[in-house]
Amino acid sequence: MKFRFKKIRTKLMLLITIVSLVTYILCISYVIIKFRQKAVEKAKDLAHSYTIQNANEAKSQLNKDLGMARAIASTIALYQNDSVLLRETTIDKILTSVLYEDERYYSTWVSLELNAFEPSWGKPYGRKRFTYYRVGGEPSIDSVNLDGDLIGSTYFRLKTTKKEEINDPYYFSLYNDSDDERNNIFGTSVCVPLLIEGQFAGLAGMDMSLDNFNYITQIKPFENANTFLVANNGTFVAYENMDLIGKSISDIFKEEYDPEELLKKISKGESFSFETKETLSGEKSLISFYPIDFGDSELPWAIGTVVPINDITAEVNQILFYTILTALLGLSLLVLVLWFVSNNITRPLDRVTTAIKNIAAGDIELENRVNIKSKDEIAEIGKSVNLLIEGLNEKASFAGEIGQGKFDSEFNPISDQDTLGISLVNMRKNLKTSAEEEKRRNWVTEGLAKFADILRIHTDDVDEFYQRIVSHISDYVEANQCGLFVLNDEEKANPHLELVSAYAYERKKFLEKKVSMGQGLVGQCFLEKSTIYMTNVPNDYVNITSGLGGSNPNSILIVPIILNEEVYGVLELVSFKTYEEYEIEFIEKIAESLASTISSMSINLKTRELLEESQQQSEEMRSQEEEMRQNLEEMEATQEELRRKNLEVERLLNEGNEREKHLNDTIEQIEQLKLENDEKSREALETSELFKNTLLAMIDKMEQSIFLKDTEGRFILANSALAKNHGISVEDLLGKSDFDFHPKEVAQEYRNKELRIIKSGKALKIEEDFENAAGEKKIILSVKMPFFIDYLNEEGLLGIQTDVTEMRRLEADLERRKNDHERLNKNAKN
Repeated sequence: MKFRFKKIRTKLMLLITIVSLVTYILCISYVIIKFRQKAVEKAKDLAHSYTIQNANEAKSQLNKDLGMARAIASTIALYQNDSVLLRETTIDKILTSVLYEDERYYSTWVSLELNAFEPSWGKPYGRKRFTYYRVGGEPSIDSVNLDGDLIGSTYFRLKTTKKEEINDPYYFSLYNDSDDERNNIFGTSVCVPLLIEGQFAGLAGMDMSLDNFNYITQIKPFENANTFLVANNGTFVAYENMDLIGKSISDIFKEEYDPEELLKKISKGESFSFETKETLSGEKSLISFYPIDFGDSELPWAIGTVVPINDITAEVNQILFYTILTALLGLSLLVLVLWFVSNNITRPLDRVTTAIKNIAAGDIELENRVNIKSKDEIAEIGKSVNLLIEGLNEKASFAGEIGQGKFDSEFNPISDQDTLGISLVNMRKNLKTSAEEEKRRNWVTEGLAKFADILRIHTDDVDEFYQRIVSHISDYVEANQCGLFVLNDEEKANPHLELVSAYAYERKKFLEKKVSMGQGLVGQCFLEKSTIYMTNVPNDYVNITSGLGGSNPNSILIVPIILNEEVYGVLELVSFKTYEEYEIEFIEKIAESLASTISSMSINLKTRELLEESQQQSEEMRSQEEEMRQNLEEMEATQEELRRKNLEVERLLNEGNEREKHLNDTIEQIEQLKLENDEKSREALETSELFKNTLLAMIDKMEQSIFLKDTEGRFILANSALAKNHGISVEDLLGKSDFDFHPKEVAQEYRNKELRIIKSGKALKIEEDFENAAGEKKIILSVKMPFFIDYLNEEGLLGIQTDVTEMRRLEADLERRKNDHERLNKNAKN
């Protein structure tokens, strides 16, 4: 069954009551849970503090026992070098005094290493043992381990570790009779190593009962709490339930806590706690452990405290009752207050609801604004509704202006959260951007179509064609100056860019019609095959002049005329305006189309030249045919003379046969001439190749080192003498440079000298020091000169090197002998 409430007052009352009730319940629950947690934590801290206190008391007692054992050990150590009688008399007095000084001690004892107190023993094992008993007669004195220490025994472990220790609990007899099986004393042994100059010399200690630690069970941090003491191995030493004394704690909690983990934490001396269900106390309890460290022992004991959970939460239950009672009284008061407040809220809300309904119906007239005189939140709602009506009016007006294409209309969103207003602004921005992009696309499309027509209808007059291109580009992209540079590679040794057309260039700029590769920005653009766009133009680069004066441009755009990675020229534009990216892309497309056209024109020009050459050859052939025709006519005239001497029929027949034969002979002569021409061409090629191979063989046989390097300094020609100096073959030498054989600084010095020679254009003779592959230092007379490499179309370096080491040595020897001779002559005269 569903309940529908039409009045907001009823809904408000019901909703707030439910929310308040749920809030109260959640808050009270949170407070109870938190309070219970804090109570448990407080109890844990209290139990832990009591545990620490008990641990310190037990620790103090055990350290007192250790101190007594230390006194025994240190006193006996002083008698190491005294007589046996004096030493054993002292041992008797000390052990007897300690035994009867504290009734907790059932026996005192000491073991002395024979090799420490009797040097003549000479073995690392064997000990003499002294044991005194409170009850049971005479002390026991004997020697043990004479054949070797017992591996794994407590004595051997303490001998190895040299650490103090309180043994894990065990049962022992009250008497010294070794046959007495009445092991009815539950106790432990306090053990302290006897050290002399850091070396183990024995062990001293006491055996005592653990009954004196039962006082620990009387310490109760809570009414029903219990405290217990466990040894390092987890054995109960003291507990309220005497049946557990001597049992392992791991057996007691094996159902609730991992036995191995529990014993591990106790043996390592960790402080920890956990909750149990019904173990030990018979109800759910908190158990806290704290370690007891004594001396330098590595085997601590532990104090434990058991606190029932009910003792911890008793106070919380009482507070819960009073908290719930207070919450119910507060809830009743809240309902009365809500009834009064809801009436003051619902009346203005009715007027606001009417206004919102009108807005939902699309009626956003300003007359629908509400008037609320109060100054509370309802008034703020009415104000917000009025702002909504006014804002919707503004947005409707703004949307209408956008629909009319008025993208510059002013409109500001009400705030950063005004989603509709921001969306309208974004819509205007997007529509405006779309209109601008459409305008750009139309500009690019119209420009491409226009220039496609211009490129398609180019005439045979190349200069006129280039001028028309430059003029239209300047006009279309609003460039103040424009220059078109086209590659001129007719001179293979000096290819350059030639200014074929210009628009509004100043005279000085226009006169520079040739640009070398890499010269200036135009040459750089050609080499890099990429567009250069500058807006920071140097003052001395170019100047735009008019009747009123000159001015520096705002931008320079230099675009390579490139197609399929082959550059045909460069287009340079200078303007007062700065170009946007789409304009630069447009000019690059125009340059690509222009490159295609220039390529076609170049192909057509070459085709025309070939056609003219073919026509010239045809003309020559016609001339030869005419000459042959004249020869035939002369032959016919001669034959005519013969025919007149013979019969007319025979003469005519002979004349025809002769003419046919002559024609065949002529054809055979022509074919023979063609074959001879082909043979001569082949022989010329073979002669050229033979000459090349002969030249290379001659170079290879020369004693001088001969080489040819390209522009980058790499060997492209070398003879055996040079390869031998480098210790490799000619084939391995080719393609390498001095950087592959010399240190970088030496190779760079050689390279710098060679670049200066190439730049100077003159040959240079220099002497250089050189160390060959065998490590021999040579003096080389090098003649280096620039050398243009045709097939690479670049300037290289030709070098001829002569080993003058021996010559210089002979010259030095001759000079020395000359000086000696002059000195002898001078002495002879004197």
